[in-house]
Amino acid sequence: SAGRRRRGGRAGLVAVLLVGAVFATPATLAADEPDPLLAEAREALETGAYREAARGLEALLAEPGPPLEALDLWVRVQRARGRIRSLREQLTAWARGEDGASPAFATEAALALGELLVDLDPPAALPWLDKVLAKRPDDLRARAARLAWLVWAGRREQARAEWLRAVEAFSRDAAAQRDPASLRAMARIAQLAELLPSLAERARRPFAEQARELYQRAWEASGRRDPSILVEWAALYLRKWDLPEARRLLRKALERDPRRAEAHALLAESLLEDLYGGAERYDEARREIALALATDPGLPRALLLEGELRLGDGLYDEARQRFERALERAPRSPRALAGKLAALVLAGKSAQARALRAELDRSLSSTRRAELLRRLAAALDSRFRYREAYDAARAAVAADALYPPAWGRLGLSALRTGDLEAARTFLDKAHAADPYDLFVFNALELLDLVQREFVSFETEHFRIRMHRDELPWLRPYLETECERAWGELSRRWGVTLDTRIALEVYPNLQDFSVRAVGHRFIPASGVTFWRTVILASPAAFPPGAHGWAQVLWHELAHVASLERSGYRVPRWFTEGLSVYEESLGDPRWGRAWDAMLLDAIARDRIMPLAELDAGFSRPRFPGQVMLGYYQGGMICHYVAQRFGQQALGALLDGYREGLALEPLCERVFGEPSRSFDRKFLAWLRKRLGVERYRARCDDASELARLRRRARRHRRDPAALARYGLACCDMGRWADAEIVAGRLEALDPMHPDARLIEGRIAAHREHPKRALQLLAEAIALGCSDPIGAHRQRARLLLGLEKPAEALRELEAANRLFPRSLELLQQRAQLYEQLGKPEQARALEAEIARLQPDAFPLWMRLGKRAAEAGDWKQARYWLEQVPRVEPRALEAHAWLAEALARTGGPQRAIARELEVLAVLDKDGKWLARTRRRLAELKAPDASRPVTPTATARPRPPEPERGGPRAPSATAVPRRRF
Repeated sequence: SAGRRRRGGRAGLVAVLLVGAVFATPATLAADEPDPLLAEAREALETGAYREAARGLEALLAEPGPPLEALDLWVRVQRARGRIRSLREQLTAWARGEDGASPAFATEAALALGELLVDLDPPAALPWLDKVLAKRPDDLRARAARLAWLVWAGRREQARAEWLRAVEAFSRDAAAQRDPASLRAMARIAQLAELLPSLAERARRPFAEQARELYQRAWEASGRRDPSILVEWAALYLRKWDLPEARRLLRKALERDPRRAEAHALLAESLLEDLYGGAERYDEARREIALALATDPGLPRALLLEGELRLGDGLYDEARQRFERALERAPRSPRALAGKLAALVLAGKSAQARALRAELDRSLSSTRRAELLRRLAAALDSRFRYREAYDAARAAVAADALYPPAWGRLGLSALRTGDLEAARTFLDKAHAADPYDLFVFNALELLDLVQREFVSFETEHFRIRMHRDELPWLRPYLETECERAWGELSRRWGVTLDTRIALEVYPNLQDFSVRAVGHRFIPASGVTFWRTVILASPAAFPPGAHGWAQVLWHELAHVASLERSGYRVPRWFTEGLSVYEESLGDPRWGRAWDAMLLDAIARDRIMPLAELDAGFSRPRFPGQVMLGYYQGGMICHYVAQRFGQQALGALLDGYREGLALEPLCERVFGEPSRSFDRKFLAWLRKRLGVERYRARCDDASELARLRRRARRHRRDPAALARYGLACCDMGRWADAEIVAGRLEALDPMHPDARLIEGRIAAHREHPKRALQLLAEAIALGCSDPIGAHRQRARLLLGLEKPAEALRELEAANRLFPRSLELLQQRAQLYEQLGKPEQARALEAEIARLQPDAFPLWMRLGKRAAEAGDWKQARYWLEQVPRVEPRALEAHAWLAEALARTGGPQRAIARELEVLAVLDKDGKWLARTRRRLAELKAPDASRPVTPTATARPRPPEPERGGPRAPSATAVPRRRF
């Protein structure tokens, strides 16, 4: 139950010693006088002056009987610089007693060597750690490294005994409780204990909490000086998905040591994990990765991030190269091995993948195999290979059923494939071991909600789950739209399924988001996994803001394209095909995205086919993902128009065969992708039908780029004009005036000089001069005639000349016919001028560019009905329930329109049934039955009884009641 999962007062027998020791009163630092040379070296290390630190420490180590702390600092310097091979060689020599090493020094070197080899070469680590513990049985660093070795070797009983020895040693050693290194070692030990179910499930307090407080004490004990403690601490927060806190600690560490490579890499990872960070996070993450590799070119985490980014872009060979470089430093890293294996699988290199998998099955422990397969499942999932991901997750659990993270991945994979009952079992196991796994926690809370409040039913091709309150008014339309959509899609793309498609509909946007990505919000309203579609219902948005039927068609088109391509279709194509399919599903489902495309063309942002997928996985500018949707849709329109719709099917078949882009283009288009890109761009310009369009400058970096170009090309009027207009966009009026003067000096009749001057005059509130200058700019052929006409319209409205303003808007609209904004402005002015007929004539155009404008459709439908044009009324009214099924009046008018135009009797009955549910006082139902009776409609004589009482739900940011906080809440104890 949810109560058990909260674990607020769980009793237990273990962790008593650790809890008592860890949460004692913090001790103060020892007051020993530090060696000045060591202090200088420590300061140099902690502030990123690695070369200076190494030079001073090597001088100390060359002296007879060097202090042991000098060795520890030198090891940390070498690791920070990435000098791993030479470090291993020197430590091995010292650990063997060579180079004049004393027994104490050799033991310290053996400890450093064992810690290094736990990740680098695990089998070689254990003898050195045992050597240390034979002489220093209470050494917590050695215990932590040995525990890590045992955990990842799958030796849980020995690991549990090792954990108990470490806790006992810590509890009786007061000095260790004040020592930063010992406190850090205990924090690592606490985190490793999470992977031992026999400990984690019986702990009085979650080990993550204990680790957090140990790091806090280590930081205090270090005098708040050692940034490496902050980096380890941040890694804990990152693993628990507390990204803001992780970033805070990492930035604090980098203030102290700007060159710390691991901190830069972790900061990059936190940015890439942030679902809400915006497009700029990708550029910031790339900069952080570059800074990490500048200090340590072989840093595994940075190379792993580079590989994972390329994997997301579909650049599988490049990804594999990065993973192989990471494996040079961490040859048994499950993350790096999983990345390499995923790159081979996704690239279609099945034989190599099978060989690598067999080798890893032989050479890795069961626990390392479980982690590798868990990560492999995540990588395959990210590239739409949901069934293969589910198989990998099952294999992870089969490899090591006592490895808790494997159960979490298996539960999430089960959710992807719609297997909710199995998912609950798997997720419960994961949560019992780790109550701070945010995604697992949220998923379990959501499953509780589904079990309590959702109902399920089946149609011919669907298994549908939805909230019981929405059943009476949404189910009739949902069933119709599902079967209509899949009937057309399966026929068009030749896809036949042997199972029903699972459809889940959520009336709360946060619950929908948790079901989609495990977290509280994504800017979407539908997602598809394998044969599972997740949809937000109309109740999840303000009335009329969600065209759910169009989204449903879009998502079911994903099912078709994924199935036909064998789940190998790239992101741009499956999204583009779904956008293309929307217009086939219903011509009224248009999208007013022309301005976005024109803007992209003007900014040179139309991506070539070879790079289009990267715009989805790591966009470089705001809006690039949405641009990718529409550009993909336009590409599909272009292919269908030029080569026929069968060419789109041929592309899907080629991806199913594993063909790369270039051979696929040659096969289907008979030309390379670059040639295709050029012809598509020419076609797109012609289709948009806008000859001159200027994109506004809205970014300081773009303004700086234009300024640099203008300075380099001082006598180039075009460069000056672009910079001057950008200055106007950004409000840099003084600079704009200077540029206009230079432009006029070069060309007194330059149209953009007039345009810049006109905009300056408008800003300075000289409307008459501005109107004159803008008119001259238009007449001379300026680069932004649409903007000039709109500016004139605004000025004329300010002068209370709406008729003249309307003429300017009409002129702008002729230049950009599909501009929704211009059409709406014109309609408003027509109404203001007392010309309702002209305004109404524009409303139909506006409605066709707004696929979710149900109030406008209602007006158009009622107006047509009142005029006796019932066919036109039906055309508009049929769309209303596809956006807002709770629009009471729409059902009454639609029922009559259907009856008057010979619509299907089942459709008329559906409208009456929903009307009976929604119409509380029965007024609209009585009116409709009376009017149908006048038409002698067969349904009018049959009484309509609602099947349930509808309780339409307003959009709710959070659910109340017994589930407080909502299904998206973070764990009860803030971590």
